[in-house]
Amino acid sequence: MKLFKRGWNHKCGRLSCPRCHPQYRAPDVEPPTLPGASLREKVEAAADSEGDPLVCAEILDTAKGLVCGDRRASYGDATASFTRLAKLWSATLGTPVTAEQVSLCLIQLKVSRLVVSPDHSDSWVDICGYGALGGQVAARSRSAGDM
Repeated sequence: MKLFKRGWNHKCGRLSCPRCHPQYRAPDVEPPTLPGASLREKVEAAADSEGDPLVCAEILDTAKGLVCGDRRASYGDATASFTRLAKLWSATLGTPVTAEQVSLCLIQLKVSRLVVSPDHSDSWVDICGYGALGGQVAARSRSAGDM
């Protein structure tokens, strides 16, 4: 088993690791906190201030919390889930579908919804989450192929 994937030059395995690459460290600013506020209210409050980058941080933090916490606890491992969904879609569509393609299709579903409702913050969060999960699935596929 290879410990380092081709093109990844540090132990943690993340291309944009803030510990290994200082250029990826978050700025020393705290996002606005609104206890009990919904994501939409937090995003709007951040947009109203001069902290537009904080909107990005809030969306990414929310996606991370869901992907690594609530959703993982509710639905289990994303690779297993996306692989299972790929098999179902393959049978339904009559053509092979990969777990990575499941992620891409779910992202496109959210993009399609955003065309109608571009201010629906949950769809932006979901796109980030599906992208992260797709990256995880692809990395696991690569490392399984390297063994």
